[in-house]
Amino acid sequence: MKLRTWLLIAFLLLVLLPLAAGVILYQLIGKLDEQRSFADYMAASKELNKAESYLQDPDLYRFRTVWDEQDLDSLTNSALKMELFNSNGVFLYSSMEDSEYVGFVQTNESLYSDLYQLQINPRSYVLKKPVFDDGELVGIYRITMARSEWSEGIKHRTLWVVGILGLFVTALFITIMLLTRRKLILPMRILTNQMRAFAVGDQVPHSDYRGGGEMEELMKHFEEMRRTIEASRERLLKQQEEKAFMTAALSHDLKTPLTSIRAYGEELGAEGLTREESQEYIALLIGQADRMRQMLDDLNLYASLESKVTNQKHVEVDSEEFMEMLLEGYEPLGSTKNIQVETTITVSGNIKLDPQLIMRMMDNLITNAIRYTPPGGKVHIGAVSSGVETPPWIFPPYKAVVDQRLNLSNGNVLLLMIQNEGEPIPFEVQARLFEPFYQGESSRNQAGSGSFGLGLTIAKKVIEQHHGTIELVSEAPYGTLVLCGLPIINEEMKRK
Repeated sequence: MKLRTWLLIAFLLLVLLPLAAGVILYQLIGKLDEQRSFADYMAASKELNKAESYLQDPDLYRFRTVWDEQDLDSLTNSALKMELFNSNGVFLYSSMEDSEYVGFVQTNESLYSDLYQLQINPRSYVLKKPVFDDGELVGIYRITMARSEWSEGIKHRTLWVVGILGLFVTALFITIMLLTRRKLILPMRILTNQMRAFAVGDQVPHSDYRGGGEMEELMKHFEEMRRTIEASRERLLKQQEEKAFMTAALSHDLKTPLTSIRAYGEELGAEGLTREESQEYIALLIGQADRMRQMLDDLNLYASLESKVTNQKHVEVDSEEFMEMLLEGYEPLGSTKNIQVETTITVSGNIKLDPQLIMRMMDNLITNAIRYTPPGGKVHIGAVSSGVETPPWIFPPYKAVVDQRLNLSNGNVLLLMIQNEGEPIPFEVQARLFEPFYQGESSRNQAGSGSFGLGLTIAKKVIEQHHGTIELVSEAPYGTLVLCGLPIINEEMKRK
């Protein structure tokens, strides 16, 4: 239930229920009063008839004796009072000491008003009747009978009504307060504690509140906001750690070429060098400078890919023509290390890509494959489309992986494969190779590596920008295989 609706209902209950309860109690008390009024009337009539049987004697209004007054006094009590007047309105007798008629002569209007009518007042019954003797008016009597039991009953019933109504209102108020606490105060307290803990960095207490309405929705939104902020904090912390690691990696990897450059420069400044030695040192200096330039180029490309501000120029190209251009020219690079580089291209269809990024990525991957292949080994480079048989040079444990990637793509993938015969990569290290600036100690310490752990990271980001996939598999005693999948454009994709 919405909080606004609940508060409106609670307000109406607090206002209308006590009023309705009061009306119901009033009606019940009214019916009870009617029943008790009838019983009281019957009892009063009996007493009045008894008194009237004596007061109808005409002699009481002509010749009244002491004995008559004594008899009259015996008929009266604290609840029954009598007053007698003669035909001229002169006061004759009253059992009430403070009677308003004592010593007065009543006027005809006052004397003859309300004759024969039983006046029912809240506190008394009043009956006034004339007395005749042979048709002649001899006097008038008035009987006043107090309704003490009735008045006392009214008082008790009033107290009961007020008490019951008070208890009902109190119970209703307590119920509304408990519901308000459960519906509003309790979730607000939970949310306040969570916000306070989150603000100071403490662990946010878990909440099982399931009261529904706006409060539960507000708590869910706060939880979503908290998780988003914590995820942002974790990303920021990770970025800071990567920056710190990058600084350490740069200082480590740049120290080696800078040391070499300084040493070769000092040697060139020494006397007695032959021309051939000078040319050798100059070539080494140029090689170290090229290595540093390659590192800085990788760092610049990584920063561009990370910030997503690269000027992407995706164009649609023929896959076979582009792959032939992309994968040629690596045989001379391998021959310098006595490594045989073999290329397999079996592709069809068109692909949409950024040629410069793909060429940079493949250059890094193939160069690394050659670098970590021992002399006399082989490096296989391949590009195959879905529906084509897996190349025979794929190591047996890796065939299932390649087949799965080709079959799951529904004929819409081009698979780039780079496989070498170097030392296998430990399984626990494989996933971390795609992290920025991560490389094994053997790689970091290898002279002339020209890299500081950004090759696979750049490859992953390039492939992701092309909506592709990248995967590395390696196990002993075989080498390492890197798989890069790029989507092939078909007619359905063109229509989209």
